[in-house]
Formats: sequence, C-alpha cells, structure tokens
Amino acid sequence: RENGGTGVMVKTGSVPVLQECTIEGNAGVGIWFAHESYGMVDRCEVVSNSTNIMLEGFSGPTIKDSSILLGKDGGIMVTRGAKGTIRECLVQNNKPYGIAIGDGANPVVFLNRVFDNSPYGVLVMAEGVGHIYANKIRRCQLAPIVLAASARTVVADNQIDPTNNGVHCCWADEEQRVRPVELVQLQRLAIG
Repeated sequence: RENGGTGVMVKTGSVPVLQECTIEGNAGVGIWFAHESYGMVDRCEVVSNSTNIMLEGFSGPTIKDSSILLGKDGGIMVTRGAKGTIRECLVQNNKPYGIAIGDGANPVVFLNRVFDNSPYGVLVMAEGVGHIYANKIRRCQLAPIVLAASARTVVADNQIDPTNNGVHCCWADEEQRVRPVELVQLQRLAIG
C-alpha cells in the first residue's frame, strides 16, 4: 500500500493467486503481470494506483469479481500480446479509460460493469484483438467504446448507455480522428 513504485509485480512463469486483498495508492502500476506470467486476482480492490492493473508480454491471468477503481492513468491495460480473462468486475472512475486493449493483446472481457470512466469506457487501440461481450457500460464521458481502425475486436451483446452527446461507440480512423458509429453499424456490432 502506498509505495513509490509497483504494488505487486508478477514475473515470468509466476502463477500467484491474490484473493480478498487491497492494492492501493501506488505511484506505479497496482498489479503488473509481466512477460508470460499467469495467476488470478479474485475479489480484490485495486484502487488509486497510476494504472491499476497491467497485463503485458503474453501474460494470461484471470481477473474476476474485483473492483478496479480510480486509476489515475487507467483502469486495466492489456497490451503486447497479453491474453487473460477479465470477468464480473466493477471498473469505475478510472481516467482516461476503464479497460484498454492494444498491440496484439487478445483478452476475453465479459460480464463486467464499466461505469463512470473518463473519457472512455473501453478503448481498443491499434492492433487490439479480443472479445468484449455481455458487459454493462455506462456514464462514460465521451464514448463507452472506441475502436481503432486496425482493431480486430469482437464486440457483442453489451448493454451500453449512450453518453450525453448520444454516442454509443466510435471508430478512430488512420489519422486518429474519432467518429461516432452510425445506427446501422451498431446493429452489425450487436450493440443497442
């Protein structure tokens, strides 16, 4: 709790089970799953860290039934080929995203409550893959879901409340201009 760096660092080949713990107030990442690490975060509170949870380098943990709150530089970042499962979590009040996926990451994200993240609920960056389904995504400042032009993510059967500006989902084109997705495109995505 409240150290100058990373709260919990899970290194290559490690398979820890973190249960019913609080990881809070670290200047760096709260829980960091590094290259080819696995394990589980179960019924934990990960609160007010720089980035609350980071999965990278082909790691593949399960994060379940946990609260991921008030991340200063993000809620959960999945990048650099990481896989993993994020399920049945409350991801709330993180900035600038609740969950971000990029750089060949391929997680399964389902049955989560992604609320009040600013400005984005779920941000799928360049080369992000994965499956995002059956989540409740609400009260995000600019867009509940943003998909980069090169994202190859399956987004289906989510309950999404539009933002105050009426946006459900956005595409980011090759020039990084974000544009709202039209109703016909939403139906193809199985949103709304």
